[in-house]
Amino acid sequence: KKIKSFYSLYYLKKLMANPIRLFRVLIGKELNVRYAELPLTTICTLKCKGCSALIDSYPAAFTRHMDINEIMAQLNSLVNAADSITWLRLLGGEPLCYPHLYEVLSFINKEDKIKKCDIATNGTLLIKDERIISVLKNKKFIISISDYGNISRKKDKLINQLIQNNIKTGIAPHETWHDFGDLTIRNYSKAELREMFYYCKCKSSTSSKSILHGRMFMCSRNSHGANLGKIPLKEKDYVDLLDNTVSPQEMKKRLFKFLYGYIPYVEGCKYCSHVRHCKSIPVAEQINVNDRQSYV
Repeated sequence: KKIKSFYSLYYLKKLMANPIRLFRVLIGKELNVRYAELPLTTICTLKCKGCSALIDSYPAAFTRHMDINEIMAQLNSLVNAADSITWLRLLGGEPLCYPHLYEVLSFINKEDKIKKCDIATNGTLLIKDERIISVLKNKKFIISISDYGNISRKKDKLINQLIQNNIKTGIAPHETWHDFGDLTIRNYSKAELREMFYYCKCKSSTSSKSILHGRMFMCSRNSHGANLGKIPLKEKDYVDLLDNTVSPQEMKKRLFKFLYGYIPYVEGCKYCSHVRHCKSIPVAEQINVNDRQSYV
């Protein structure tokens, strides 16, 4: 409904060039997941105040690497249900510290349905596993480095490492961040919640689909907030990719309805400052580990 980027315009042209495929998409027979985020770990090399993935809200004892079997089950379920996944982003925490990164990248590399994959890193680690370097040479991968200035202490060395190995990389400089606030409930009206959700889903660059512990949510704030027990877990707000009682065809229907059907708003909207009205904060301001839980 909204052509908001080069990718959606490009995709729309491809569909218009194939009317049979377009018809299949419109009636839900073909499922194309445009963008999804997959956190691999809540362990991070930084402790940034205002992290959009709420990593700063995790108590230190609660941070951990995701189980590799769970990660692979999520990917298999998504791939079996979808006809294509245009863009898959691997996140953390810091994904380069994930001990099973090679296994995840190997699966993505072999899966033709996944068209593009990027790994978002904060520029504090280098890639030490030669097997990972070998896989990343495939053109479907790109390393996205968030440039936080001096805080991204190994950024330059990482860039040189990627260039020397012919691995695609992108640098994302950040001047400020949006502050989406703490995880307390706001007193929004239903009209305000609908407006917020519509803006995030259709107009904002913050729109994302976050997969965490087998569930696909509309955004990372909702997924991590529910994981922390701070946002109520509502069945309408996610699709359970690990539901073994349904076939891939039924999973496709559920995902199609979730991604393209009408949803007025999700529970996470009640616990978020509107992206159009939230204030700006310094990028990657480090907090004391002892202050993490109190920040929630």
